[in-house]
Parts: sequence; structure tokens; C-alpha cells
Amino acid sequence: MEVDFYYHIGLKEEADVQHTTARFNIPPMTSDLDELNLPDMILQFMKKIDEFGVQSSSVGMNVSRIRYLRLCWGCYRPLMAGTFIPTPKSIASKKATVNVKCVDDDNCFQYSILAGMNVLKSGYQKCRPSWYKQYTYILNMNGIWTPVPISQITNFENQNSEISVNVLYMDDNEDIIPIRTSKFCQKRK
Repeated sequence: MEVDFYYHIGLKEEADVQHTTARFNIPPMTSDLDELNLPDMILQFMKKIDEFGVQSSSVGMNVSRIRYLRLCWGCYRPLMAGTFIPTPKSIASKKATVNVKCVDDDNCFQYSILAGMNVLKSGYQKCRPSWYKQYTYILNMNGIWTPVPISQITNFENQNSEISVNVLYMDDNEDIIPIRTSKFCQKRK
């Protein structure tokens, strides 16, 4: 959003009117909600405008007009439980990832977390979910739905104080796109 502001310099009778323009944005977000929460987005923009006005309060900034506003949104349809996607060859050849082949239950999130925690030391069995079932007690899943939607990952992190979770997506060009970045990155084991 681009907003024009005006303010007065000098005494009221002889004041010069000055103008400035500021740009504001709301960071991209991913949500499991079916509907776009437009009132919440407007409140976020209004808060940023107010904060800008407070920072510049010594000159008494006023909004003149909103010059430009752009909202972009898209529909995110997560994979269904039991959906297994083979690791692309470009990644599998590096032998640096574990892709748990979960097709029988909704616990793929838990198995992926346990794989990331490296609870299994042997190699070829790391892709088999049956080997992770005995370790699920390690994770506090109280009140967390399965399959785990993105909106529940924050709750999961709050209940599991040593774990941070990032969600990444690989597009057709094999570019890695972050869907969710944990605020605990580099702060937890």
C-alpha cells in the first residue's frame, strides 16, 4: 500500500503544507482458512499507518490519500492424508533427506518430525513409518489434529519446546519455496 501524508510546518496562519509518501506491506502468510479475512488485513494496514504517524508525531502527519493498494491471494490446497510424493531425483541423489513413505495413516507429520530428530540410526529403514510408531510418545500431540494442518504447527511448537518446524514446497522448476518458517529457527535443537 502506498499512502500520501501531509503536515504543516510553521505557525498555523503562515504554515507551509508539506507532503510525503510512505509504503507499507504485510508479510506473506499462509492460512488454513476458507475465507480471506479482509477486516483483519485492513486492521493490519491501519496499525502500520498509525505507527508511522506516531513515529512522525512531532510534525503532525495526516493521511491525505491512499495512492495504491494491492492485495494478492491464492487458494492453497494441502495434500490429503496418505498422499506420498516420491523425493525428486535431484534431492534423493544427495542422500541428505528422509522421505517417510506414509500411506496407511494420518501420522505423516509425526513421522517426519521423528525422522528430523534422527530417532532411527539405521539407513534403509528410515523411510518406513512402522519403525517410527514406537517413538511417537516423544511428541506432545495433545489437542493437535491429524493430519496436522499448517495452522496447528504453532500449537505443536508451543507444546514441544525443543522442536521448530519449517514447511517447504518444491515447484516445477525445483525451486524451494517456504510455506511456513518457524520463529524458532536456529534457536532449538
